[in-house]
Amino acid sequence: MGKRIEGFWLTRWFAEMPREKIAETVQAVQTRFIKGTWSTQVSETLSLEEALNGLPRALSGTGKMFIAPGPGLAGYASVCGQVRRPSTSTMSYSPGFC
Repeated sequence: MGKRIEGFWLTRWFAEMPREKIAETVQAVQTRFIKGTWSTQVSETLSLEEALNGLPRALSGTGKMFIAPGPGLAGYASVCGQVRRPSTSTMSYSPGFC
C-alpha cells in the first residue's frame, strides 16, 4: 500500500535542539496558555484517592482528567504552582514549565 504515518517525537526534538531553542519554544507555549490563546478541556479533577474509582467516569468526558497533587484538592488544578479551582470546564493549563 505504501502508506506511512509518523508522529512528532518530543523526546527526539529535545535531544536534537539547542537548549536556547528549547527555552524559547517552552516560553512561547507557556505564554499562549497563560494568555488563553491555547487551552485544554478538563472533564474532571480528582484527588489521588478518588482516581481509581473515578477514572471510568472521568474518561467518559470530552476533556482531560487531572489528578490533584494532594488530599482535599479534588476539583482543583495546579497551574504554574498555584492551585486554582476551575470556573468552567475550559481552563488555561501550563504544561509544567513555569
